[in-house]
Amino acid sequence: EMEQGVFGELALMYSSPRAATVVAITDGTLWRVDRNTFRSIILTSDTAMLLKFLRAVPVLSGVSEHTIGKIAPKFITQTIEPSQLITTYPTAFSIVWQGSVNVFKFQNNEVDSKQLRTLNPRAFFGDRELLTESGGEAFYSGKTGCS
Repeated sequence: EMEQGVFGELALMYSSPRAATVVAITDGTLWRVDRNTFRSIILTSDTAMLLKFLRAVPVLSGVSEHTIGKIAPKFITQTIEPSQLITTYPTAFSIVWQGSVNVFKFQNNEVDSKQLRTLNPRAFFGDRELLTESGGEAFYSGKTGCS
């Protein structure tokens, strides 16, 4: 009995050179997808997961499906190690995907030791700083990191 399966997906996903040569041992049929098509399929499934997540973010509840669909591909996932400084002056709107973010007061180039609040998944930051060009808070990843 012949084994069925796929090959080449890792090289396509990670844009790496092939790790093996595949040789047919009998006549058969092969279905093939080029790199761009494969990547668009993978990115589409990632985008679908992101769309579902964004629809559950309270601040985006009034935003149309069309607009969420347009902004979803613009989000970039950034993984932050535990207790790492994320920013003292946000220059982007950020949404916590996983983990938590601890917020501290920041003034005179110093971070206050008293924590103001914790942001959990679906919480966001950077909106106020982008709209008002004000600052005053430092954002650190929590004990388990975040993305």
